[in-house]
Amino acid sequence: MIKKTARLLFALIIPLVSFPAGRAAAQNFDLDSLNAAAIAASAEAVPAPSLPEPDRQAAPALKEWTIMVFMNGKNDLAGYVGPELNEMETVGSSAERNIVVQAGILGGPVRRYFITRDDSPSVTSPVLEELGPRDMGSHKELAAFGAWAKANYPAKKYMLIVWNHGTGWESIGKPKTISYDDETENYISTPELARALKAMGGVDVYTSDACLMQQVEVGYELKDHAQYIVGSQETMIAMIFDYAALLGALAAEPAMSPRDLAAAIVENNSRALTHFMEDARTPTQSAIRTAAIPGLAARIDAWAGAVMAAGLKSEVRGAVQEAFRFTGGNDSDLYDFVGLVTRRTQDAAVTAAAAELKAFIETELVLANRTNNNPKMNRKDYGRCRGIAIFVPSSDPAKQKNAVAKAYGKLAWAKASRWHEFMKWYRGK
Repeated sequence: MIKKTARLLFALIIPLVSFPAGRAAAQNFDLDSLNAAAIAASAEAVPAPSLPEPDRQAAPALKEWTIMVFMNGKNDLAGYVGPELNEMETVGSSAERNIVVQAGILGGPVRRYFITRDDSPSVTSPVLEELGPRDMGSHKELAAFGAWAKANYPAKKYMLIVWNHGTGWESIGKPKTISYDDETENYISTPELARALKAMGGVDVYTSDACLMQQVEVGYELKDHAQYIVGSQETMIAMIFDYAALLGALAAEPAMSPRDLAAAIVENNSRALTHFMEDARTPTQSAIRTAAIPGLAARIDAWAGAVMAAGLKSEVRGAVQEAFRFTGGNDSDLYDFVGLVTRRTQDAAVTAAAAELKAFIETELVLANRTNNNPKMNRKDYGRCRGIAIFVPSSDPAKQKNAVAKAYGKLAWAKASRWHEFMKWYRGK
């Protein structure tokens, strides 16, 4: 993977570009000396000229894509903002695509950029707006950026990328989710992320350039506001998201469909990991179809209901102990967990429901899934991961019991499915 310079050795060099306002000259015509009779006489004496058809210029065609990147560097990721912007400039915007970014850094201003191509090791894209201090941990700020980008850079298709830390729906008992602003101590929760996407009118592809976001709980919240969701079940190393490859794919195929773009992100990021750092922590990358999420919920409910009806509490607890754990400890791969429970029983209803659920995950929900095992850094077998995680708490410490249960109960997923009931059941007496 070629970059303009080494990925981690950039300084943030951001020019301020001002755009002078245009001026229009007005002309005044004095008609006081004319009267109705003179005008009528002139009209009869002079034949009406044959006027040419007006030059009707067609409205400019919509571009194929607008890529919107909400880049929150108001935390320990500030040093990566410049290099990531610079990587986007290896391809830049074109007649077929807009790339617009709202970026903030710790201790600095928040700016909006229109990304243009250059070969400079510095960031040279024009600054569209100097926003000054803004709360990049606010879902309202994210919504405002999306609405502004759509109004000023309309296109046939839209992708939103949120760039920052992520923890899925919860972080150590708190529903923290994504986009941490260390200056305001604010963040965007899972329900707030959905509200932001709804407020901007939705997108075709939503992508988290952040850790641990590819979860059932997050996907269910966003399902009505994006066609495809791209993210990682696991943690991600900084700068592993391959913006050059993503934009290069769009340059090669400007009219690429949302489906193909979502799949391309997964493939490119997986390839970037393989070639970038041999000793990197192993992430996963997947893309899911949101149209399949209601069907997923129905099949999860059917399986969980069958397990509870069969009274397989001890079998579930055994599976919980063996479940594949992502960083943080409370989330497991859904496909793997269902298999672990089902292998412990011969109950016909449970077995049938599990087979249907697992097949649905593979064929309907997950569009693309890639994992990269690295024995130097991990002893986990990421080949067990099939593209979607779910909350499977392994213990019930008193300090987290009430906080986690209360926060989880507020999620749309918990209200609409039987998973919350299922967790309470297997953790109860």
